[in-house]
Amino acid sequence: MNTDLYERKNYLSNSPLKMKPKDWFSVNYRKETNQTVVKINTPRATINEAQNFKSFFNNNIAGTTKIIIDFGNCEFIDSTFIGTIVKIYNKFDSANKNLVLVVPNKKQASILIINKLDRIFKIYSNLEAALNHQKIN
Repeated sequence: MNTDLYERKNYLSNSPLKMKPKDWFSVNYRKETNQTVVKINTPRATINEAQNFKSFFNNNIAGTTKIIIDFGNCEFIDSTFIGTIVKIYNKFDSANKNLVLVVPNKKQASILIINKLDRIFKIYSNLEAALNHQKIN
């Protein structure tokens, strides 16, 4: 994104940034494989969305053992949001549940890898690879 003020104003006025909190996240449960895909629909996963995500996750993910968090629509992930996911992972890992991430944005994926989060999470560049991984495990 260019630093031109007009372009920033246009970027910030786009409809995805005006989403209501209830639309920030969505869940798709695949009964045949017991997989749950949680999509991050907001373009920015920041401190502002982290608490809502934690509540959404706790209220909507019950009884599943295979969880995929898909950042396909997300352009930016901040450290607070990542910290929330680590907390969720620790909670699920202690219950022998499988949680993986889909991060198609190479810049975001490299930041996770540089911070050694690939040691905690399996990180995939597309949803299909993550779904196939969880079918095997």
